[in-house]
Amino acid sequence: MTGNKTILSRVTRKVIELGRSSSFLYLLALIATFAAGFYLRPVIAGTGRSTPEQPGVQIARTEEDRKTPSEQPAAAPKAEGESLRCQPGPWGNLEYVPITFAAPAELTTVQSFMDNKPQWFFKDYSYDDLVEFLRFLDLPAGQVDRLLESSVMTVHKNGIVISPPQDVLIKLPSQSRERIFKLLSRFPENNLTYFNARSLDERLHSGGVSKDSAELFKQLSCQNGDYRVVSGMAYILASLPTDDERAKLIKVMSQQKSVLIRLRITPDTDIAALTKYWDKAGDMIDVKALLEAMVASPNGATLDLVKLLPSLPASLIYTFPKLHNTKPESPVRRDCHWTAFNFFNETADDRYGDSDFIEQKFKTEYEPISDQPHYGDLIFLTRPDGSVIHSAVHIADNIVYTKNGVTAATPWMFATISDLIELYAFAVDKGQKVTVKYFRKKSP
Repeated sequence: MTGNKTILSRVTRKVIELGRSSSFLYLLALIATFAAGFYLRPVIAGTGRSTPEQPGVQIARTEEDRKTPSEQPAAAPKAEGESLRCQPGPWGNLEYVPITFAAPAELTTVQSFMDNKPQWFFKDYSYDDLVEFLRFLDLPAGQVDRLLESSVMTVHKNGIVISPPQDVLIKLPSQSRERIFKLLSRFPENNLTYFNARSLDERLHSGGVSKDSAELFKQLSCQNGDYRVVSGMAYILASLPTDDERAKLIKVMSQQKSVLIRLRITPDTDIAALTKYWDKAGDMIDVKALLEAMVASPNGATLDLVKLLPSLPASLIYTFPKLHNTKPESPVRRDCHWTAFNFFNETADDRYGDSDFIEQKFKTEYEPISDQPHYGDLIFLTRPDGSVIHSAVHIADNIVYTKNGVTAATPWMFATISDLIELYAFAVDKGQKVTVKYFRKKSP
């Protein structure tokens, strides 16, 4: 490990000599990743160590999947309430309606957000690494010392946590804020808030957020390509003049793009083929009977796709987690990985909130696919270096089952792959692309 630290320090100094730009910061994070010898946890949680006999994960994909997201066929324009059709396939004929919905006020109380103070986790950073990074930022006099105070910084065995004081975070120079948030985005333990900046003004205006509050929000977030990224919503809310303004901003920030999906059944629908595709959990006896009744209808019918989900995701879809499961001190992280790996379980296995447990299960029970994705396959959105940004479950065509974050404001829901790529594009640098990779559970 000492050798790796030496390499990291030497490369860091070289980067500083070359120039201080966000692209070099990304290089610094990338070299740190490879210097530590990451293998599987990049695929699961953005961190982890390699072993000599497992040098990396090679993804076997179809020719269609080998295309980058920009080479994939463009998704049809989606208007709210407009019914669209998926490509027909073994999943049948699916229709979906794009929707946007926000967390209920009961789960997004002003106080719950105000109590959630920001914590920055620097995975696998030593004290010297952190000092070098902070010095690299050219922060105003005194800010580095404030961030290194014992009451602010805590050293753990797997990295360092900083609880930035409100005055320091608010006064960060915009370029320094961008570099910090960019690095933090590489570690999923950091619950950053991000959203598409192209619709920001419209969302704030339609949500009734005042002009002054909107400008303050922009000032304390940072631009990253087409996205604005935020760490420290509690401090932004504390800077707003009234609880009414705070509630309006929270409502806007909790909005999620999702879809409502129905399966269309006609008299010529092959019920046996549908059952073969959807019955991965072995519990479709009742649903098959319903499908057979629907196919007998002269005019056909439609079925809510929720009816075809296993019992656990069916009970969670379009709902929000309870607040006690989303607090920083909660032992269970019910995030995208917990959601994806629990998909076929009858009851939730909270061990999937632990990255070490996920790593072991993934390494022993899953493999990259060499054919078209099937219902229930795991989907990973990854950076160019292979580290994972997000995980979800393949449903059909371009539809996934997902939870986009760990907070109470992020529900379990359906989404399109194109929407997920757009949502998580903030996590890669300009000119880079989010890559989609598929894995399947091994046969018994």
